[in-house]
Amino acid sequence: MDLLDAIPDTAALGIGEDGYRRGLLLGATGVGQGTLLGGLEVYHNDGPFEHPDDYDRINGVVRYHQGTADDYFTVTAMTYDGSWNSTDQVPLTAIEDGVIGRFGSLNPSDGGTSSRSSLSFNLLHRTDADQTELSAYVIRYKLDLWSTFTYYPKDPVNGDQMLQHDDRVVYGLKASKTWYTTLWGMLTSNLVGVQARVDDIRDVGIDATVQRRYLSTEQDAGVLESNAAANFENSTKWADKFRTVVGLREDEFDFDVRDKMRNADGSCTLQSDPLGCNTGNVRASIFSPKLGARIGPWSGISYFMTVADGYHSNDARGVTRSGENPADGPVTPLTRATSAELGLAAAPSSVWQTTFDVFVLKLRSELVFDGDAGVTSPSGATTRTGTEWGNTVQLRSWLSADLNAAFSRGRFDHNVPPDDLGCADAAPTHPCTTPIAITGRYIPNSPTDVVSAGLTAKHPSGWFGALRLRHFGESPLVEDDSAQSPAYTTVDGQFGYRSSSGWQADVNVFNLFNVAWNDIEYYYVYRLANQASPQAGYVVHPGVPRTIRLVD
Repeated sequence: MDLLDAIPDTAALGIGEDGYRRGLLLGATGVGQGTLLGGLEVYHNDGPFEHPDDYDRINGVVRYHQGTADDYFTVTAMTYDGSWNSTDQVPLTAIEDGVIGRFGSLNPSDGGTSSRSSLSFNLLHRTDADQTELSAYVIRYKLDLWSTFTYYPKDPVNGDQMLQHDDRVVYGLKASKTWYTTLWGMLTSNLVGVQARVDDIRDVGIDATVQRRYLSTEQDAGVLESNAAANFENSTKWADKFRTVVGLREDEFDFDVRDKMRNADGSCTLQSDPLGCNTGNVRASIFSPKLGARIGPWSGISYFMTVADGYHSNDARGVTRSGENPADGPVTPLTRATSAELGLAAAPSSVWQTTFDVFVLKLRSELVFDGDAGVTSPSGATTRTGTEWGNTVQLRSWLSADLNAAFSRGRFDHNVPPDDLGCADAAPTHPCTTPIAITGRYIPNSPTDVVSAGLTAKHPSGWFGALRLRHFGESPLVEDDSAQSPAYTTVDGQFGYRSSSGWQADVNVFNLFNVAWNDIEYYYVYRLANQASPQAGYVVHPGVPRTIRLVD
């Protein structure tokens, strides 16, 4: 994300349905040889829910910039503080049977608080021969999040509300040097970079709660996770119509975990932590190469290809898990991802630009949402294949259109082990009456097709507007594809006027045609208070209905 280094003094007010209120102040002034910029946002929104979100947030930023586009430094301070109520996803049957309305809640005490403050420094120095970049940051982050995903299967008396808490400080550094030169008369650049990040997580865990009151500790740990990396990238223009990019990267990770769930004598065993003690230290490394090439254009068409390795890291608490509990053994620290892409970019006319590509992505281990725990858990290896198509068309000097579409097929490489969807965690007094053991190769919640399209108008008279369409196709919710999330399409609109003197007013309409859609949809085991036993079913969270907001 790039931040502005100059901005006119700005004041904006927003008002809308469902208690939406927003105030924004932006300004800049010269200080010494540079510019001091500041911004403040105050926000409130209740949402369309029967139990209002009562979401309050405040954002602030102060930034000092000194220098030119080729030689500058910045110092930026940012802060955020928010609190909210949350209408979590609910069983679809509760809505269909009239237990609650579509925007109702089964636990109005769900919600959370969060804060984040950061201080960062950026430096850039560019000449015709080289470029130097340096950045450093420190972030203070806290989160308390109360959620109820399954309601009553684990605790038939108090319910399954949980508090997820996170208290950390993050330190980071990134530096690179690029040399621009020639190789046998061909333009080439070589970049050498290093970066480091340390997450000092003083406390992270899950507590069982009822109405936000503490009941017991389910997980609690302190984590110190460190990552250091070095990378090299060469970009060479071998000919007027042939360019390559070669990259190499080496990552080193250190996972250091201290389990706080201990016995009275200070020991950590299955008696103190039923998941298995995760106190320990694990180191891991991974090497990631990449190769890219671009040829053309010929007759307005350029061709490109990329082959690359990457990775994702798993939760440190799972990496150091002791394995004493066979159901919760240690997970792989770093999971490799390999991707390949082949495509073209063309300009069929002076007003139309288009790109098209096909891709394949292979993951050694997929992260799948675990509804019972409210977290993602490692699963088997997967392969995704698909196509992407992007278009922009300039219909008039003041009117443009865009269309972007992606179609993909994702599968596990082999049938996954039987998934009971959470039955194993049900209380012995209220077990699942019918055993569940779903197996297959479909990846739960993996998108199949996504389309985004829009019209954007900016008329010289000052009038402006936009229409944006968004479509999500059906997605599998379980491994055998026996349950799916339905496809939906929504349209948003904007219409406004900007005067030559600088003031502006616009109206935004979300979900113009008031489509009933869900922004969350899962399929897992839950139990309502009036049900004798847990059952598997659809769990949904409704998307925003037609909503109007005015910004001035």
